[in-house]
Amino acid sequence: MFPRSAPGYGLLLLRLSVATMLHVDSLGQFTVAAPAWRLVGLGLCSCALGAGFLTPYVAALAAAVALSVFATSAEHNVVSAIAGLNAIALALLGPGAYSLDARLFGRRMLVMQVQKPDRR
Repeated sequence: MFPRSAPGYGLLLLRLSVATMLHVDSLGQFTVAAPAWRLVGLGLCSCALGAGFLTPYVAALAAAVALSVFATSAEHNVVSAIAGLNAIALALLGPGAYSLDARLFGRRMLVMQVQKPDRR
């Protein structure tokens, strides 16, 4: 879940690109009449994705937002569809080693011991 080196850097770039696309696309689709909480929420989601905090959940939310923008827009912006597909890939792949999730939840070593049966 937290690959290092080249795959970790690739996931970092994917997280940053999805966060940027979510932020830019959401600001482009919503007008001044949009509620402030929506813009603040999307800004927080893009910051969380960039930092790698709760990545699978936030990426799933980003995919839902991007694909809903694609479905509801009149011109069916292809950039929204690509951002949604990238967010789905990020939700499935995970955050990578260079994220807050890796720091908070890190790799765990599970040690399984074989129990010997009691011979009484």
